[in-house]
Amino acid sequence: MTGPQPSGDTHGARGPNRRPRAAASDEPTAARSARDNDAGWETYHEQMFDVAKAPNGFIRWKILSSGVNMARQLAGARNRGRAAWVAEHGQDPDAWPLPHPPAVLWMPTVASAACLRCLWLGYRGVSDPDEAAAAARGHAAEYVTADSAAARLLLREPLPVWQRNDPHDEPGPQTAG
Repeated sequence: MTGPQPSGDTHGARGPNRRPRAAASDEPTAARSARDNDAGWETYHEQMFDVAKAPNGFIRWKILSSGVNMARQLAGARNRGRAAWVAEHGQDPDAWPLPHPPAVLWMPTVASAACLRCLWLGYRGVSDPDEAAAAARGHAAEYVTADSAAARLLLREPLPVWQRNDPHDEPGPQTAG
């Protein structure tokens, strides 16, 4: 006895013949995220988690639910930081005093290093915002030329800490490093 058979087109079907979401576009994720900065959470999620290496379905589900939420909150904090940076230094990244401005993103008890120009995320979250600030400065320093004394001075200043936007969070640190 046989039941209904799937049609030849398996797009949108459930199960092993389902088309992976990543296949929805042939464009690399980094290019999509660079084009659409608000979608940066996708790149953060990819940097934070490897869904293919999830040991079981429950962990995969947590990565695709809670993990997506965490990535969105970190990207939202980064985008608020970027908006503040752009408001102060202008839209043109080539005219910014730092080619890759460092940032610290804060979720309660965990600080992550980030960049306000590219979607680099030093995800190995740490409890010490100063440690995250050092990692973010390290990323930024890779793009500062030796003849840019002003940029080197900016890297020594305390970094603002951009927090997730949750009304239940206790206020975290305001600056780091």
